[in-house]
Amino acid sequence: MMKGINDELILAARLLLATLFLIFGWRKVRDYSGTVVQMVQLGLPMPVPATIGSIFMELPVAFATCSTVACHFAMRYARREGLKPSHRESPSGPGRELAGSLWRSGPPHGGVC
Repeated sequence: MMKGINDELILAARLLLATLFLIFGWRKVRDYSGTVVQMVQLGLPMPVPATIGSIFMELPVAFATCSTVACHFAMRYARREGLKPSHRESPSGPGRELAGSLWRSGPPHGGVC
């Protein structure tokens, strides 16, 4: 990750990206038949599966991007409050040590979640 880009800029970019995915995905849902017609006009070999695939890629990606924004705010709150998980709060199983070490050191790239 580039060191010159700050967390707030990345957060704003994620919000704008999620907004774009929501707008275009919802537009495809609202005007499904128009989207299929447009795919046919573009010459796609299977316009109906392409439309369904694009809808089911854009909307979940928008919600996943929004969840990274929520993760950003959760990490900021945890760091501000000085919260660190104990072994009782960490997940059980072989990944417990890894989860604890990631929590203490933050994300591997040093930015937001």
